[in-house]
Amino acid sequence: MQIFKVSVCISTRNRAEYLKTSIKSALRQTLPNIEIVVLDDCSTDNTNDIVKQFDDPRIVYFRTNERLGVTSSWNKCASISRGEYITFLNDDDALHPEMLEQESKLLDEDPELACVYSGFYVINNNDKIIRTNIPHAGLYVKNGKDEFLSHIIKNYICTQTVLIRRSVFNKLNGFDTSMYLCTDLDFWFRLELENYKIGYINRPLAYIRHHGKTFTSKSILNGSILREYTNVLRKTLLSTKMKKLYKSEEITLIRKNAARGIVYHLLRWSYECLRQGNLKGTAYYLFQLTPWRSTDFGELNPAMAVIIRQFILNSFQLLTGKIFKRLSV
Repeated sequence: MQIFKVSVCISTRNRAEYLKTSIKSALRQTLPNIEIVVLDDCSTDNTNDIVKQFDDPRIVYFRTNERLGVTSSWNKCASISRGEYITFLNDDDALHPEMLEQESKLLDEDPELACVYSGFYVINNNDKIIRTNIPHAGLYVKNGKDEFLSHIIKNYICTQTVLIRRSVFNKLNGFDTSMYLCTDLDFWFRLELENYKIGYINRPLAYIRHHGKTFTSKSILNGSILREYTNVLRKTLLSTKMKKLYKSEEITLIRKNAARGIVYHLLRWSYECLRQGNLKGTAYYLFQLTPWRSTDFGELNPAMAVIIRQFILNSFQLLTGKIFKRLSV
């Protein structure tokens, strides 16, 4: 059985219009020794025809007999793959041509490194770059213990930019199939609490498509993402791993950071609802801020204050624009 350096795992369902771009981006990698595993989770569109257009031995196509769902599909895709390292590519996103070469090089150089992630571009339906996201200024390698302290405030690890060792993924038993919205966040938290070493490259190495048809967008608008996000936090903060890894004063800091993370996400989700004209969703998330107001707003660090000010400014500009647009009709 052939062993590949990297397996690109693409789980897809009814995304034929985007899948072609995702597969092309994987085939254009500067790292030669790769395979692309496309797992079709009972699509009812022409997904099969799209895959057949690529006459390339590196592509492995597998169609499920019954629908698995997002999280189980990722785990199934990983189990089918044969690469030493694994990356998970959404069927509507794309990889930078140098991503796998750059990230696998770091993993090759440091056997203790569990995974590497990077910045990314945000693109629209026309593949136009609308934003560049660089979470940190410089390259680094951190212990999971240190990464977790800041990661619990803001989820800056984009799974599509991550290259992980298969051995680590298997040891952590893959993604938790009881979740479907925050399963990747839960996985990275578990990895960090095992204190694995994590690498970061400060340049965008993936293209994340922003559109209203994603699970995340829909879950923000209907409020379901908040329930799963808080469940992940609760599970993580109560874990025995965290209590063994950190001292009591560090755990106090972690809980404060978790509260800041809730504030950050509530503001972000409320703004996303406002941007899409969902005033009910906007009000819902803003109302959820109330329990955190007296105890946590006073402890926000300067970076968090900037986020809040920017949210207020963006919301005011968005509302003003909507009002003027209606008045001009």
